[in-house]
Order: sequence, then structure tokens, then C-alpha cells
Amino acid sequence: MGCSTRNGLEHINPLITQNVFAIDFNQEYLKIVEQRFSRKINGLKILKTDLNIDELQISNIDLIFAGLILEYIEIENVLPKIAITLSNNGTLAIVIQKSQINYFVTKTHYKSLEKLSATSKEIEESDIQDILITSNIELKYKEEIILTKDKTFIFLIFKFKNK
Repeated sequence: MGCSTRNGLEHINPLITQNVFAIDFNQEYLKIVEQRFSRKINGLKILKTDLNIDELQISNIDLIFAGLILEYIEIENVLPKIAITLSNNGTLAIVIQKSQINYFVTKTHYKSLEKLSATSKEIEESDIQDILITSNIELKYKEEIILTKDKTFIFLIFKFKNK
């Protein structure tokens, strides 16, 4: 989800993974994904989807990776939509960012990235858990990855409760 122009697609082993859904709302990014990966990943399906508005046209998904995307969407609306797409043994892997500084997007010489600060917000892992537990999905694993003294990634793995 939020595949941008690749977001981990280069790590998919096509001998193991039969179907991949690359989801983003930016058609230009999706065209780049198609150019880069359509011959490398059999079963690649590219979906232009605005997670805040559109319903997800997927189901029975074994693994969803939502890396650094929840900060840009309305999680109260989107997480339940994501939850219903998971298979019974499905896993939802999430990465969120925690920042100790006043700006969310790291200062860079790429001015276009600074525009993201206006649309991003920090997400609390407890809010994610509260929303997902209503779909009978619970936290199974958590890891903090310290990048700098000012920025940390939180890696969360969720699975269905009692399954």
C-alpha cells in the first residue's frame, strides 16, 4: 500500500509470491512501478486507489505491508477497510515514524519532499491497536528502529486474534 515507485517491491521473490497488488493513488508512480516490475513479478496487479475514499478491490490477502503510509491517511476510515481484505491467516505489517523534532519530514535538499509535512501527522500505535481490535486483529510483534536521535521507526505486526 502506498507503493510509490517501488517501496519494497524489489525484495519480492517471484518463486514464492504468486500475486502482488501495488496500490497507490498517484498514476505516475504506478506507471513507473509497471515499467520496473511487470516483467520481474508475475501476477503483479497495479491498482490506482485513494485509500481515504475508495473501497479496496482485493480480498483474501496473506500479507499487507503499509510502510510509512498511515501518516497520510485517515486511519479510522482506512484500517477497517484494510482489515477485511486479510485472509484468515493474514498478516498486516505496519511501519510508522516517531519524531522528536518539530518537523515530520526530514529536512532535505529536495523541496518537493518538504511539501509532505503539510499533509502528514504522527500516528500513535495505541490508536492503530484500538481500531484493529474492533476487527478482531491484535498486535503480535513490535520493534523500535532508531534511525537518529530525532527519528525512530516503529515496526508492528498484526494478526487475527485467536486464529
